[in-house]
Amino acid sequence: RILHYPAYDPSTVQPGQVRSAPHEDINWITILPTGSTKGLQICLDGENWNDVPFEPNSIIVNIGDMLQEFTEGRYHSTTHRVIATRDVSGEERVSIPCFIHAKKDVVLSHRKEKPFTAENYLCERIAELN
Repeated sequence: RILHYPAYDPSTVQPGQVRSAPHEDINWITILPTGSTKGLQICLDGENWNDVPFEPNSIIVNIGDMLQEFTEGRYHSTTHRVIATRDVSGEERVSIPCFIHAKKDVVLSHRKEKPFTAENYLCERIAELN
């Protein structure tokens, strides 16, 4: 998937303004080559946002909700967002994440004494978003 964040007029957008709302990815893991500009942030404690270092030719790996379910919360899904930054004055941003999902019949956990598969999980989460 290619994500495009259009250029903006820096006189109308404040640094720190959210360009992509905070969220977690539903999938197992996300492999993310460094985007075209700065602005990606992660929240590890539920309160404080940290800039993800902008290192060209690097790869970022996010834990997704499915892996969190599979590990019973041992590994936490990464909450992240994209903001406008001072030093990226109105530039567009392009990001190309690769979302890795478990096979649909993989059992992530057991709920109500029944296997809860990746397919069940995905359908449940998509229904929540609608």
